[in-house]
Amino acid sequence: MLRNWLTGVGGSERKLILVGVAALLWAICCTRSYVVFEKKQFISSMQATIMGRYWLRFWILLQRENAGKH
Repeated sequence: MLRNWLTGVGGSERKLILVGVAALLWAICCTRSYVVFEKKQFISSMQATIMGRYWLRFWILLQRENAGKH
């Protein structure tokens, strides 16, 4: 799906972009689960955005730690 979209992007940047996409999809999944299973309502869509930003920063830190080990 993203193969054509990332054709001009190098290896390390491609990995970071994919991590960002994964973090945003994870935030959407967590938000949906929170609403469905815990029967909570979000006041605004900013809560999902903030959750996505949190996961993105967390995963970027993990990528940096893993890059230093190899």
